[in-house]
Amino acid sequence: MSIKKSDRKKYRERVVSLIKEFKRVLFLQHWTIEVVYSDKDRDNYIADCQVLSAYYASCVTFYPMHYELYKKKDVYQFEKAIIHELCHCITHPLYEEAKKQGSKVTSDYIDSMREQATEHIATIAYSSWKK
Repeated sequence: MSIKKSDRKKYRERVVSLIKEFKRVLFLQHWTIEVVYSDKDRDNYIADCQVLSAYYASCVTFYPMHYELYKKKDVYQFEKAIIHELCHCITHPLYEEAKKQGSKVTSDYIDSMREQATEHIATIAYSSWKK
């Protein structure tokens, strides 16, 4: 995918600006959020977030699908994807603990429950922010 440098710059500036704003909304100002932009697609992923809870740090990777939302001016999905990934900073400690416990539920079930909780928090935060 060929992206003009000026488009890429505007896109990245908008992502960084929203991350800064959403950190405030989610009370994550003490977190370090690294941002990576991948040129390669990843199985219908818009973005993903790797979290190191103990260090209040995470790395959010944005895939080409996220840039496509920006180009299509799908503001809701573009912004919601960012806040969703930041919400993983909130849900990750519980997720880590559940995985360690080796409970009777499957790993896929825990993954599904984490995504549901993260999406629910993201919807609340995004709706509050948009008011």
